[in-house]
Amino acid sequence: MYRFTERRRQEDVPGGDTVLYDVDDVTNYRLPTFGNTFEQSKSIYNHLPDLKLRDDDIFLNSFPKTGANWLWEMMNVILNRLDDITGDVKDAKRKRLKCIFVVRNPKDVAVSFYNHTVNLCMYDYKGKFENYLQMFMRGETDYGSYPQYLLEWQQFITENPDWPIHIMYYENMKADCFGELKKLFKFLEQDVSDDDIADVVKKCDFNRMRKMKGTLFTADQQEIFKGVYRTGFTDIMRKGEIGDWKNWFTVAQNELFDAWWADQTKDLNMFSFTYE
Repeated sequence: MYRFTERRRQEDVPGGDTVLYDVDDVTNYRLPTFGNTFEQSKSIYNHLPDLKLRDDDIFLNSFPKTGANWLWEMMNVILNRLDDITGDVKDAKRKRLKCIFVVRNPKDVAVSFYNHTVNLCMYDYKGKFENYLQMFMRGETDYGSYPQYLLEWQQFITENPDWPIHIMYYENMKADCFGELKKLFKFLEQDVSDDDIADVVKKCDFNRMRKMKGTLFTADQQEIFKGVYRTGFTDIMRKGEIGDWKNWFTVAQNELFDAWWADQTKDLNMFSFTYE
């Protein structure tokens, strides 16, 4: 369990730009501030084990920028029978609650995570992608190392074969959203018709949802969000494309990243990724 002890700045490279994080100084685990005071964030995180869960709760798990927000909207429409999109760990183990685990290729994750970090005011970060990429590869961004995150999930799934876990790839959702949702709702034991799924796919088309998000906020909410995003950035959903990393990585960066990823994931055999 994490015990957050301070709010401090993390350098992307020595002497470079800094990112503002809440930090557990024992594990050096980092989380974004979410616009809270440190005491507010500390209270929230340190009391997560006390969270009470219902028997029909569902866990949606993912590393940042792998598609969880998009999938959450689609699940929300079906499970709560909505007309359109909406703007204790021990307990979880005891109840064996169903888990959905979303993954995405690491290069697009790094690019999306950089744009997320540089465009949300709470990070107070104005660094370059080339420097952020180094920080990402060191596992010093919020939520830690992506390879380590995947390795921990591989270990957990292997050691808990009876736990109901459904793995979804972001790239597969982009290629065949209907088919992936059909498999998901079967896993969730939801009686959902093909017409209902097709309707969700239409309503939650990534580009449509990105455009609609801002129109769903009240005037007061829009005013609040002016202090959340930097000028020109209006939502955490940016492009959602597969292979956008090619527009960001140099040849040298790509070669370095490939070598780093191969080394970090040499024991990872449960996941394979599509990069374009």
